[in-house]
Amino acid sequence: MNRFKDLCVFFEEYASFLEDMELVQKEKLESVLSGDLQRMESSIKTQQAYAMRLENIESKRIRTQEAAGFSNYTFSQLIEAAEPAVRNELRALLVRAQNALSNIQHFNSKALEVSRENLRTLEAEGVTDLKGHSIESRA
Repeated sequence: MNRFKDLCVFFEEYASFLEDMELVQKEKLESVLSGDLQRMESSIKTQQAYAMRLENIESKRIRTQEAAGFSNYTFSQLIEAAEPAVRNELRALLVRAQNALSNIQHFNSKALEVSRENLRTLEAEGVTDLKGHSIESRA
């Protein structure tokens, strides 16, 4: 049972991290919608930091699962293999992680869509960069 409790503790941390990352993505979308360049720059820097943290937490996930004897298991396979006493806890953590990931994808997609539309608008208006070059959409 101890190895499953260790997995539950880790996946609680993992789900919380993804929920925090979800808020970062939401802020990035809101910053793009606001048009505030400083706010956008700040949110992009925060997102980059979270991307690096995600790599670290993913490495920790692999090590944690290996230590528990479940190195190549998916989350669903872990739930199936888990002792009945922790299955519901793992299921709830999986739902939290899936919801956060879905929202992260949604916010990221919307921010990209808005950014591309803003670039098209700038291009149509003939806006130039600081060096006097025409802004071209790369979308």
